[in-house]
Amino acid sequence: MAIDPMMYKKYSGRTGDPYSRMGAALAQSDAQTSNREATRAAGERRWVSPVERLKAQLMGWALVAGLIGFVILLWAIFG
Repeated sequence: MAIDPMMYKKYSGRTGDPYSRMGAALAQSDAQTSNREATRAAGERRWVSPVERLKAQLMGWALVAGLIGFVILLWAIFG
């Protein structure tokens, strides 16, 4: 698929070779992906907001409470 330089200039407002710009954007994206994968491989954790942490804790406690309730229900029925 070819990129027409005239249409590129018309619709993007940028001059120059569209392929070099696309190549630079792909290289930047690849570098970000590489850095992210290297960070994960090194065992570093990403920052978690307090709201996300609270949601995860509440979901965990809700799961524990549900399991305890289920065990009590089974004990009441079959106990």
